[in-house]
Amino acid sequence: MIRLGTWCLMLAVVCLAVPAASSPSAGGLPPAAGSQPAAASPVKVVTSIYPISALVREVGGDRVEVSTIIPRGADPHHFELTPSKARALHEAKVIMLIGGRFDEWVLPHADEREIIYMVVRFNEAFTDSLIPLGDSFNPHFWLDPMFASEMTRIIAVALCTVDFDNCDHYRERAGTLMAGLDELRVAGRDRLAAGGFEAFVALHPAWTYFARRYGLTEVATIEVTHESEPSARHIADVIRRMSSGGVKFVVAEEFSGLDLARSVAEQAGAKIILLDPLGGEDTPGRDTYAGLIKYNLKVIESVAKHQ
Repeated sequence: MIRLGTWCLMLAVVCLAVPAASSPSAGGLPPAAGSQPAAASPVKVVTSIYPISALVREVGGDRVEVSTIIPRGADPHHFELTPSKARALHEAKVIMLIGGRFDEWVLPHADEREIIYMVVRFNEAFTDSLIPLGDSFNPHFWLDPMFASEMTRIIAVALCTVDFDNCDHYRERAGTLMAGLDELRVAGRDRLAAGGFEAFVALHPAWTYFARRYGLTEVATIEVTHESEPSARHIADVIRRMSSGGVKFVVAEEFSGLDLARSVAEQAGAKIILLDPLGGEDTPGRDTYAGLIKYNLKVIESVAKHQ
């Protein structure tokens, strides 16, 4: 199994080292195509969640075949792998994960095979920028377009490594996507700057990076971690902080169980806002990464306008 941070590609018993200047932690996109043989068919990539798949599709175009392990609405921490997903893992050339406890549980299912493959753990590129959560890190960094931009570059590097003759294709598409993500970061912040949605409480700790990027204040999260239920004392403290700070919004996800969010909102005199952290291939308008972020920005703008 390979860590992208060490930048090796496992070939049976041979490990091919790539110079540090070409590693994902170095700046810039990968070099132009060289002498390695091109893949005869689309590169099979498996990702843990759809936002990664959306970025891979935009970088790879018709040169990639992407499968997503965790379906929309499923809990990544308690998802049971289906036979079809296990088969996709077994056939993948590249496996791309957020990393840590969030989704590395999929890796044992990819073991004991002979096919050449690479594992990309995006968290390894962001060690100094990750927000602590419990005894680990908050894994929802994909909701910050600047993190997504760096993920895009890492995707291009990975695809160039396994399909080097098509590297120019990946470089060009990644560069276009990264420019669009920078525009999304700036435009989104400008759009929210004049709104009335500065502070909120979140049901889950999914929106911390998004809030930081767009100048919003996450006052608290009702669920501190995914591994434990919030105590009555913690919930009471959240309601107290909302009341004293005039916080009028509880952010939850469309596919969340909303009983707890409703209870907190009612006691604090607040409104529930439903955002979408994942998007989906069958979710119109949210089937690309930019579409997903724009959707959430539009929901927030609408709420701020009508409060």
